[in-house]
Amino acid sequence: MLDVVQVSAAGMELSALKADFGARLTFCGTLCVQTTLLQGTPEDVRREVLWRRKLFADGGLVLAPTNTIVPGTPLANVWSSTAPPGAWRGEACALPALPLTAPGSVSKFK
Repeated sequence: MLDVVQVSAAGMELSALKADFGARLTFCGTLCVQTTLLQGTPEDVRREVLWRRKLFADGGLVLAPTNTIVPGTPLANVWSSTAPPGAWRGEACALPALPLTAPGSVSKFK
């Protein structure tokens, strides 16, 4: 397993890595915490996740953030990266509605 694949680094283009090493390695990470998750929109995140699911349809990827999710990352982007599998097949599914809280406050989920 190659952990962690930081796709924003030079020489770490995911399609090329898969073509060159995909038969022998499983990749971990690939969802950039500095660009996609932090600066993107929920749609950007969904598009990136869907592209990875298609590229690795035959396996070989543990889809995860490239590092710790940084403070200030929109919660909607994190949720968008973890949508139920059916959501990517066009099936109707919904994420549970979770209460939003102000930064620094505490929320109890039931």
